[in-house]
Amino acid sequence: MHPNCTYDLKTMNAYFAAWLRHCIPLCSLIFAGILFSQSAISQCTPPSMTFKNPTLISGTGGSVGAVYRFTDVIPGVDATIQVMALVGGAGLNQMDNTSQGYYDAWQPYVTAGGNATSYLDWKITFKRGGTMIDSLLPCLAITAVDIDGDNSRLREFIVASTPGAYAVDPFTYLTVGFDGVNSTATGQVYTVPSIDTAETQYMFQMNFNNVSTIYYRNGSISTKPTIDVRHTCIYFKSFFDTEVLLPLRIVSFTAKNAHTGITLDWTVADEKDVLHYTVQKSKDGTSWGDIGKVNAQQGVLKYSFVDPTESTGKIYYRLKQTATYGDESLSRMIGINNAGGSLKVTIPTVVANNNMAIELEASQKEVYHFAVYNSQGSVVRQRSYSVQAGINNLQLDVPAQSPSGIYMVAVRNTQGVVVSRTRILVQ
Repeated sequence: MHPNCTYDLKTMNAYFAAWLRHCIPLCSLIFAGILFSQSAISQCTPPSMTFKNPTLISGTGGSVGAVYRFTDVIPGVDATIQVMALVGGAGLNQMDNTSQGYYDAWQPYVTAGGNATSYLDWKITFKRGGTMIDSLLPCLAITAVDIDGDNSRLREFIVASTPGAYAVDPFTYLTVGFDGVNSTATGQVYTVPSIDTAETQYMFQMNFNNVSTIYYRNGSISTKPTIDVRHTCIYFKSFFDTEVLLPLRIVSFTAKNAHTGITLDWTVADEKDVLHYTVQKSKDGTSWGDIGKVNAQQGVLKYSFVDPTESTGKIYYRLKQTATYGDESLSRMIGINNAGGSLKVTIPTVVANNNMAIELEASQKEVYHFAVYNSQGSVVRQRSYSVQAGINNLQLDVPAQSPSGIYMVAVRNTQGVVVSRTRILVQ
């Protein structure tokens, strides 16, 4: 109180009561507004973007430094894509080819170098529509489709700087990982027919938050002397629920069939405060059960666990990481197709006169489905056989008009599990 001001207690109480009558409703309104604003904030959903009709706005087309603009990828937002590097014999044949695949996706035709790891580096920047002012996106999903090979000596790969969030099919055929800076996905030499988002096992989705610029790389690993032109597909939309890696901890997690069961391997980058890993298993990807525990060992960055399962069909696995102070977190889910039982398929690797004599040894009565694929990944012959327990002698032919070359024979059981895959040479 100022020394020159005197108030009696009754006057002070009156002023205080008036202040309360004025402030409490206002403060309550502000507080309620804050609560309402917070509760109204929903999880960001990545937009589905359309990349079509690119225009070269600077540089020389197909060369390093070239910048292309896609307008209205979403209302009010354009995208510019700059060619940052062409390495190992890589080249850009066409910025966006929609002769197959998806019109809304960005589908560059690129050249893969011979006997090399070749790649194209891209800088993707989002701009306010009709300007060169960067536009910040609260969330974004980019999905690489059809990461496959040439059925012979080439396989494709993807690299992108991400915050460590990506999503894949639990039964992915890709080798995926995160090193703390980049997410990667590498395919196999097997060719997927056409460009098809139904082939989710060959798709890799990367998730970003609060970005305006992304650096992206797509390339090939080739051991053949000749160049190859690849039709790639990058879709700016979400196809999977995001599977976020444990922060800088588990950088890879894989499952593979072995003689003793299913072998699970995982690699970690940091184990500070980690107590142990619990291995969990599921038959449907929803209901989970613990099947084992592996204690963390400081300095050991690679772990293995064997599930001596007799289960057949699709099996899912994940890791639960427990910290010394009790906190728990989950890894992404992975899956594997387990044929189970005793099965041996013998297919000749060299085929003359377009006919194959196949020997299939089964432990039980079953129906198996055979498919023959050409080097472009198209099915040229399909046939199903009902086999008995024991040795079965089967005949499968390649159409007479089929040209000589490399083909793939895939065998699936009634659950759709691939139990055998053999490359053949048709003479």
